[in-house]
Amino acid sequence: MASVHQLGVIKKIMLTSSTLSLVGGLALIAAYLLEPRCRKPINRLAYYSAFGNVIVLIATFGSIEGYRLGITNGYCQLQALLIQSMLMADVIWIFIMAFTVALIMSRRWSTEDLQDCETKLIAVAYGVPTILALILLGVQTSAGVHVYGNATLYCWIGSTWQELRLYAFYLPIWILIFITMLLFISVGLRIREVKMENRNFRSHNSGQPKTDRSDSKPSKAVSDLAISHQLDSPRDATRGSSNQLANYSRPPASNPNALATVEEAQKQYVTIAFMYFIGLMLVWIPASANRVWSLIYPGEFNYGLQCVAAFVLPIQGLVNFIIFVYVTRNELQVLARRLSVMIRGKSSTNRHMLPVDLPSALCVDHTREQGLNPKSPSGSTSLKVKATASLSKLATAPLKALGLQAST
Repeated sequence: MASVHQLGVIKKIMLTSSTLSLVGGLALIAAYLLEPRCRKPINRLAYYSAFGNVIVLIATFGSIEGYRLGITNGYCQLQALLIQSMLMADVIWIFIMAFTVALIMSRRWSTEDLQDCETKLIAVAYGVPTILALILLGVQTSAGVHVYGNATLYCWIGSTWQELRLYAFYLPIWILIFITMLLFISVGLRIREVKMENRNFRSHNSGQPKTDRSDSKPSKAVSDLAISHQLDSPRDATRGSSNQLANYSRPPASNPNALATVEEAQKQYVTIAFMYFIGLMLVWIPASANRVWSLIYPGEFNYGLQCVAAFVLPIQGLVNFIIFVYVTRNELQVLARRLSVMIRGKSSTNRHMLPVDLPSALCVDHTREQGLNPKSPSGSTSLKVKATASLSKLATAPLKALGLQAST
């Protein structure tokens, strides 16, 4: 059993972690609301998950005080319900992010498609774990022992229900984490595959004499991609300029920035996926190890694991905020400058000091600048323009549809 001193240290650790998470969650929400350029699709999902990160702090700020008030006390039961539902909801949101990227790549979804599904996504992310938590709230043994009770760190599934902790919480979470990682990897490989096809096609055509280029043709995969991605979908074709995927940069084959843009997009996507992976491992490996220990050695108290778990479990709000800062670092610089101007009482800012929005800068009709006819239905130049633009668009589709941009 834990001593009074040890429980006091655990409480302080959890209060510290909860405070950091509260600051991160509220900062994310504030930045999203204050700066319109931060409202990218991937940030919309992070914005929705931030509310769960803040709500669960109602439970973690209470820490051990929940069961000290009595396991049948209303706060103890509320604390357990929020722990069970909101911690799982955060993992579901990260899974949804990975799943939507996969839909963008495989089904060619647009940002409008994602926004149409937002209500359903919110219902799934918060509704499913909340329903499960409410079911557990009503379960008790014939002797009247409730499922929710003393879990050392706070009120949650009691120590007499060790196996239920595994099947109702940790097992579903690790299944979601595993699927999320598979989705991130599959999309990353697809981006790499398209990038290599783009590079091979350009290398093949650039090495031919000018007189023979009219007879050169890209590989079947490249040709199929060039044809199939002229329009993202029948639904997108009716939306005109509102479709962000269709309006993404379309540099011609002769533009050396085309391949660099694809490579930068791939690099940024891999970085974001890696950050989410590290965040998930940071939170759930120590927490799971703590519960596995208690399952193998029931009744024993591992002070070190309990302290680490007390710190990492509430920290999800801060982790998500760090990733949010990375994704929107340019936009946050704009927001910081605007707030600084407001504080100093200035009426305007020097616009040329603002960072350039790379996707907007790339949305230039280079074919017109070079004297080419972008509407020409024939000719090797037109073919290379269409093939490279389609491949570049496909490779960077997840980044653009989620509101990301390649950094320079």
